[in-house]
Amino acid sequence: MRRKAFLFLMLMAACAAQARPDGRQVYSEAAPQTVQASASSAMKDSIRASFDYVRNGQPFDFTFLEVGARYCVACRQMAKVMDEVRAKHPRVNVRFIDVSEQGSAPWVQHFNIKMIPTQIIFDREARVIYRHVGFIPTEKLEKKFKK
Repeated sequence: MRRKAFLFLMLMAACAAQARPDGRQVYSEAAPQTVQASASSAMKDSIRASFDYVRNGQPFDFTFLEVGARYCVACRQMAKVMDEVRAKHPRVNVRFIDVSEQGSAPWVQHFNIKMIPTQIIFDREARVIYRHVGFIPTEKLEKKFKK
């Protein structure tokens, strides 16, 4: 119970962050991370089946995975960014995982999500090539989709 309460408080703190007076977000960019070795093989297989476009033949070059919650203010701001990416980049598979919904726990654990919103970009072979925590504007995110 304590772990759930701690996680809930961490998520609430992440969502409560506001822009500073100078206009910058309180969040910071995290370095790209590889998929953790502790993740189950079933989760790895699920990711490969969904996002490895070389193997599954889907016409995407990237996956933009947004991890957040519908109650989170910054996550709702990211919803607009997701819509813009979806409209401008048809070869980017845009996906959302709501941490408050059942079934999201394996994803949250696998990607070691500590704060929301978190963005993860996969290349065509389902490798993580970029990871960011907090709000990110469309213009900055679009640079990650260049080959």
